[in-house]
Amino acid sequence: MSEKRPLVMNINRTEEDIDTEGKPSIIATVLGYLCLPLTLFSCYELDQGEEAVLLSYGAYWKTQKEPGCHWANCIGREIKKISKKHQTLEVPVNKILDLHGNPVTVSGIVTYYVKNSKKATLDVEDYHQFILSQATASMKRVVSQYPYESNEGDSLKLESAVIGTELVNDLQQKVQVAGIKVVSFQFNEMSYAPEIAQVMLRKQQATAILNARKTIVDGAVNLVHSATQQLQEKNVSLTENDKSKLITNLMTVMCADNNVQPTLNLS
Repeated sequence: MSEKRPLVMNINRTEEDIDTEGKPSIIATVLGYLCLPLTLFSCYELDQGEEAVLLSYGAYWKTQKEPGCHWANCIGREIKKISKKHQTLEVPVNKILDLHGNPVTVSGIVTYYVKNSKKATLDVEDYHQFILSQATASMKRVVSQYPYESNEGDSLKLESAVIGTELVNDLQQKVQVAGIKVVSFQFNEMSYAPEIAQVMLRKQQATAILNARKTIVDGAVNLVHSATQQLQEKNVSLTENDKSKLITNLMTVMCADNNVQPTLNLS
């Protein structure tokens, strides 16, 4: 006695993933019988990683998802093949104002695949152009909410992973209608716009110089304080005028950019 196999249902499929098949046109069916045996050769090929959306006189018929050779009445038939493979889309360079109003040039790379072939074929005119337009809009909206660089908080330069997740979520909501699944959305190029690039570079250089100067001065003050304490511990008496000269000379030697030549007062 053979065992009965249990009926297994895929509960992970959502309602939007299930395509309700239509029926071929009555005209196509009648003409198909009348044109026998020519319609017997209505075969078409479907490669691995492809799906075919079939229309009968412009009306949705069905979606063929299995690769191989298939038969469908060729009378009034239209086949739209859709690749199910992962695809990349380059979002061209756009000039966007960041959170502080500075113009930055940004481009991106989107990785996606077609999840629902029927929606990608029938619900939008051109899903490639559709996702490009929506990706550009998402990139402009998200970039405008962050500064290009910042010493405090998130910035475009430091939080690319977090911002990439936000870009994916924002874009996914917009392309859901086209049956697209967004895998990743990453920045490709990012920099200040040419008209302010030199100004921002000088600002960065000035900030770096000031930070370096502060480090040098802090170190020099600590060294001068240590030197005066050591002189006092060795019972070297210094007048206030001598201390002032000593401090001035030490600070000059340690903080000057050029080589300092000591001078002696012979009077």
